[in-house]
Amino acid sequence: MEKIGIEQCHQILLDIGKTFHSLCVEYGIPYYMIGGTMLGAVRHGGFIPWDDDMDMGIPREHFDRFIQVFSEHLPAPYRLVHAGNTKYPLCFAEIEDTRTVLDDPIKARNKDAGIGIYIDIFPLDPCSDRYPAFSDWMDVKTRIDRLTRAIYFESLHRSAGKEILRKLIRLLYWRTDRRKHLIERQYAGVEQAVARSGRGGHINLYGLYGERELVLDTVWGEPKLYPFADTQFYGVADADAFLKRIYGDYMKLPPVEKRHFHGDNYYFKGK
Repeated sequence: MEKIGIEQCHQILLDIGKTFHSLCVEYGIPYYMIGGTMLGAVRHGGFIPWDDDMDMGIPREHFDRFIQVFSEHLPAPYRLVHAGNTKYPLCFAEIEDTRTVLDDPIKARNKDAGIGIYIDIFPLDPCSDRYPAFSDWMDVKTRIDRLTRAIYFESLHRSAGKEILRKLIRLLYWRTDRRKHLIERQYAGVEQAVARSGRGGHINLYGLYGERELVLDTVWGEPKLYPFADTQFYGVADADAFLKRIYGDYMKLPPVEKRHFHGDNYYFKGK
């Protein structure tokens, strides 16, 4: 199989992003660039040079319709991966280029998680504008995350005790449908609790930055177009406030040792 480098990876991601944007505009589905994609748009005018994915967010109230529209209208060679068509308890969605494949030993056990080059689309859940209103539920969510990784992913550095615990859990929930239902039910409980916490913000519950993912609705605002490489994507209304919330001094580049790129694990599928 042919290995995919960083420039090829970026072009594939950009093409997926353009298709995503086009369908969202056609069917009136609002979205935002989030995470490193929003950062890349502002700081680099496109991709962060060492980044190998894209992150988009859709308000929860539009997320089910997004799943419906993209399930029906997403063109080849792309595939929508979500909770309804995977054995993995995926709480967000991914759009994969099916011509590519990921070689990752951590995800070797779960083919539904080890897909090719893709973009992530996260639901943005309505919530209180104060994190303490649901901080206990975020602790619960962190424990569910750990359980999910233990069950579905390999670990290169798992202790003997944790490996025994993982095997016991898999033995108790040996049917994949029961195991998936167990985890999805717990995630749903967290989402419902956060939704009951109040209004004033939206949070990406499944992002990397915990409470920093809670952003005020005044910052999200109406989606605004930003230049991104040779095209434009929608992002948050107040990019400065958003990026300071997530990253702090976002214009400062991280040290070289923290600029991770995993593109060497991506390949074009053989014929």
